[in-house]
Amino acid sequence: MIKLQDWNWTCNDLPIPQKDFKFHNTKNWKFDFAFPELKIAIDIIELPNQQTNCLKYNSARKLGWIILRYPLKHINWKQIIELYNKKSTI
Repeated sequence: MIKLQDWNWTCNDLPIPQKDFKFHNTKNWKFDFAFPELKIAIDIIELPNQQTNCLKYNSARKLGWIILRYPLKHINWKQIIELYNKKSTI
C-alpha cells in the first residue's frame, strides 16, 4: 500500500479519501485513494503493468470515474484540490 498519511490530505484542505478502494464488482481492481461519492480516484504510479492498467483505467472511465495518476514524489495537490472542489459543488 502507498504510504500517504492522513495529514497529507487535511493540510491540503481535502477530506481523507478511502484507501485501497475496490471500484469494480467482478475484478479485484482498486484505486490507491478514492472519493467514491465524486468518482475521483488517485493512483500512485509504481511499477508499470501496462496491459492490466489499460484494462483497469478504461473500465473505470466507462463507469464514470476520473483518474489522476502521479509518481509518489510528484503528487499535484493543486490539481486534486481543484477537481475535488469543482466536483463537490456540482
